[in-house]
Amino acid sequence: MRSRSSNPNTLMQSMHLKRFADEGAAQAAAAAEALAQERAAKKAAQGSFRQDVRHVMESTHTERVAKLQRDEAVHAALLKRKVGHVHAAACGDFTASHSGSMVVANMTAGFAYLQQRCSVH
Repeated sequence: MRSRSSNPNTLMQSMHLKRFADEGAAQAAAAAEALAQERAAKKAAQGSFRQDVRHVMESTHTERVAKLQRDEAVHAALLKRKVGHVHAAACGDFTASHSGSMVVANMTAGFAYLQQRCSVH
């Protein structure tokens, strides 16, 4: 076979270089495998991080909604109590105003309006 070739050393060179080429191919395959594993691990870590952030955001949202509902209920109760005191004072019913615990004297414009409203019914 060497005698039929134009360059007799070509066959010997290719046989000698074959093991280096095989090693290079094996190293390239190992590097590609390592890169694929690294990318998969990074993607899994990103997914886990996103899931943790979503969980924190959902729990924060739930807490804020509950706090807002509590605050709205407290505000509504306080407003109802305040309006009840002002309405009772304007209509002359001082027993319903918790024995004067609320200061009503400073509400001149609202006081006149409520007096007018009480006189209607």
